[in-house]
Amino acid sequence: MTNSLIVKKQELLLEWIADGFSGARRSRMSQVLAVLSVAGAIDASCARRLADFGLSEGRFAVLLATEIESAPTPATIAERIGVTRATVTGLLDGLEKLGYLVRTHSSTDRRSVSIVLTEAGGLAIHDLTPVYADWIDSLARGISEADLNTFHRVLSQISRNLS
Repeated sequence: MTNSLIVKKQELLLEWIADGFSGARRSRMSQVLAVLSVAGAIDASCARRLADFGLSEGRFAVLLATEIESAPTPATIAERIGVTRATVTGLLDGLEKLGYLVRTHSSTDRRSVSIVLTEAGGLAIHDLTPVYADWIDSLARGISEADLNTFHRVLSQISRNLS
């Protein structure tokens, strides 16, 4: 589902809620849908920023996992970023084509593969990280520390309710 479709769906749901429900229930539902709408907008904005560097969120996650953990295996990366090994294989293929990493085989076990960043991959992370960090920080500008703490508690409760 595209982000614009998700936003449109949420707008329709909000309209339906306004007509079909009242009181606290409508308020709770409206607020959760507002969170979904903002999350979709953040996700779309993130994708645009990463695309400027030729990356997707998945590719960026692989680069970060490879930078943080020296010479990880594809299985380690999959576990670290929460995707399947097959997904990691596709992400590695794309990053290898960009020249951002290489697969190295163990001299003692040719089935064992480690992932190593190239100089270009290291530079991409170095160039992108401050841009990405500034963008994330900018999303919370103008919000007081107390409001951010309340927001965190609210999101944590929603997360617990998902379980």
